[in-house]
Amino acid sequence: ALDDPDQNVRREAVVSLGKLGPGASGAVPALLERMALDPEPAVQDYAAATLVRCDPQECGPLLSEWLQAEDPTLKPRILTIFAGWGPAA
Repeated sequence: ALDDPDQNVRREAVVSLGKLGPGASGAVPALLERMALDPEPAVQDYAAATLVRCDPQECGPLLSEWLQAEDPTLKPRILTIFAGWGPAA
């Protein structure tokens, strides 16, 4: 569903993963891809919000890699995720 051509389906898939909280950690690579590459800003934002709910120890290293990306909209989202984790990051 995260790769569905319909933005509403992608958004709902991301929202559903967010309800899993730390249980969504297995989907971190796919969520990072949605946050970074989805053509719809709403899907990107929901993916970022879902990543805040994931395990920082599992997600942090992957997010750190994405900080090197050229996309100027990506870095603020990633820093917001780290801020949302607080000292746990």
